[in-house]
Amino acid sequence: MNMKKAGITILVLAIMVFLFEHQKPVLSTSEAVIQTVKCLNDPPGDLGIQPMNIKVESLTSEHISKTHLVEKSGLWNNITNRREWEITLHFNGKHTTVIVDAYTGECVSVYGPLS
Repeated sequence: MNMKKAGITILVLAIMVFLFEHQKPVLSTSEAVIQTVKCLNDPPGDLGIQPMNIKVESLTSEHISKTHLVEKSGLWNNITNRREWEITLHFNGKHTTVIVDAYTGECVSVYGPLS
């Protein structure tokens, strides 16, 4: 009988974790833009890009050409409804796209011209 209770407890916990992962709140558009600027100003070393000096306060709607919440690829990401923000900034005549995790704001990648 104890094995049955343990099995039910594990099943209930697994369902709770799944529901939590599936319904986790995403960053708002403005929070995603702030995280994008942080990523460009202080990029992770593994991206291999030079830091920029962009001020969030100086950004206008003309500087932000795209904000798009997209599904992450992969089976687990599809099952748990994981997303990431794609933010394209237009500055100095260039369009640079930054991908940030929609839940943590962690910088995932940067592509497009940077200089």
